[in-house]
Parts: sequence; structure tokens; C-alpha cells
Amino acid sequence: MATAIEGNVLSSLSGSGTAAGSCDKEAGTCSFTVTGNGGVTAEFASANTIDQETENVHGEVPETTSLTTGCAGDVDLGIFLPGVENRYWKVCNLAVTSTGEESELRAADETGIGAEGHLTQEAGKTYNLAEPLEMTAESTIPLNGVPNGGLEPLDSGAVTLMSYPTPVSADSVDAEFSQWIRTHDPLHTGVYSKQITLTLEQTEP
Repeated sequence: MATAIEGNVLSSLSGSGTAAGSCDKEAGTCSFTVTGNGGVTAEFASANTIDQETENVHGEVPETTSLTTGCAGDVDLGIFLPGVENRYWKVCNLAVTSTGEESELRAADETGIGAEGHLTQEAGKTYNLAEPLEMTAESTIPLNGVPNGGLEPLDSGAVTLMSYPTPVSADSVDAEFSQWIRTHDPLHTGVYSKQITLTLEQTEP
């Protein structure tokens, strides 16, 4: 007769030699048959250690692609001075979030107005700046985004500003708009402008 001390309960029974059997935990009974020399070993444990429950702990991330800009749709490069070679530029901070496996941040001139990628003025006739608008971008915090590495002109289609090989949350990106005015570039009085589309796309969901 094996008896548990106070505070302990039977944890398991196991057979040895010719003793074979099993326990029905739901019924609370054990049955062993001994056909020769053999034995049954009883193991005891503290009463508060043998009851177990499992819980499936879970949460869900919604599919999210979010791009916001601190320039509020207005990138003012300043006053272009005729006869003076200069580079005019402005930086806009972007907030980038994407739950996709891979994502890209791109910039493009999708207006179809004037020369592609060139700031344009329409004053009875169309005037385009001689040099294309250029862009580059860089993450301001150490995330896994890969920048395009330098200023890229927008006159040959979309420019990839940042590539993300992993999901990204609230990346802070400085996107630079840059415009060269050369000494002998013809400049017509008035405002040269172009709406540039910034796109954040999950290339691998």
C-alpha cells in the first residue's frame, strides 16, 4: 500500500517486469495485471502541480499601408534666379508603415503635363525647366529600409526612393526634392510646378 503524505496526490503509476496496465485520468482509476515477478511504481506530486490548462493567446495585425507627408502637399523650392547656377532643394519628412513582406516607396510624375519629370509653366504656351526634378530619400531611424543611394531624375519614369525587405512601422523618411538651375537656362516669368505622386506599395503582401 503506497500512501501519499499530506498535501500530495497520486501523479502516475508505471509498471515494471511483468506488470502492465494504464490509468484512466478522467475516471480516476488505474488497472495493472501482474503475471509473474514484477511491480508497480507510484509517483506522487504536490496537489497544486498536476492540474494543467492551456490557453491560446492570440492577436491580429490588420493589413496596413500608410504614407503621410509633413509638407502637406506644398513643396516650395524658393525663387529661381536667372543667370545664377544653383541647386534649389527642400526636404519633406514622410511617415511610412507597411505590414507587407516587402514594400517600395516611389516617386513619379503622373500628370502628363509638359515634359515628364520637369517643372512646367503654362502661360499661353508651355515652358519646361531645362533640368529635371530629382529626388532621393533616407530613413532617419535605423530600420531595414534601403535608400536609392542618391539623387535620381524623374524624367524617365518612377524612381524608387526606398525599398523595404521586411514589414516596417512608422519609419521616418526624409525625402529630398532637388532642382538645378544652370547659368544659361531660359527662365520665363512665373511659377514652374508639377504634382509629384508618392506611392507606397506592398510588392509582396
